[in-house]
Amino acid sequence: MPARRASGSGEAAWGALAFMIPAALQLKAGYEFHQVMDLARLVRALEIALDDETAHQKELEKRQKKRHARQEQLKKDLNDGIARKLEAEKWQAEEEKRKEDEKTKEKERHERYRQSQKERLEKWQEERSSYDFFTDPVERARFKRMEMEREADLLALEKREAKEERCPLRRLEVEARLQELE
Repeated sequence: MPARRASGSGEAAWGALAFMIPAALQLKAGYEFHQVMDLARLVRALEIALDDETAHQKELEKRQKKRHARQEQLKKDLNDGIARKLEAEKWQAEEEKRKEDEKTKEKERHERYRQSQKERLEKWQEERSSYDFFTDPVERARFKRMEMEREADLLALEKREAKEERCPLRRLEVEARLQELE
């Protein structure tokens, strides 16, 4: 059987040695050579695949690290946002409470003013009773003078009683003299 022609670079060297080896051995050696070459190609292909897989794994790890870093950044941003939102809500609630307190104080102030005005109006209406409207000016003046005299008498009486309470002996002396004079 004639020797096979070499088709690869390693086979070219084999073809040069083909005249020295018997045909059966050449066939067996050629078969083994092809198996070795196939295995070498397979090893190279596996090494390339391994390199590709290693590069792919590194790329995946790199992406995973980026993803993880991005996730951590988003969590941090979310927590910061939540904290800011809570602070803003707290400030807004305090501001609303302050405004509500101001409104309440203003209402109370207005209510007190309204009540004082109401009391003043009632007092004025008492002073200007229906009696004043149905009497003539002379009668009103006389009535007012009588009221003032009555108030002055009451005030004098109160002063006298206060004085008498302070010095009971003197009061007794005055009463005794008054009785003697009578």
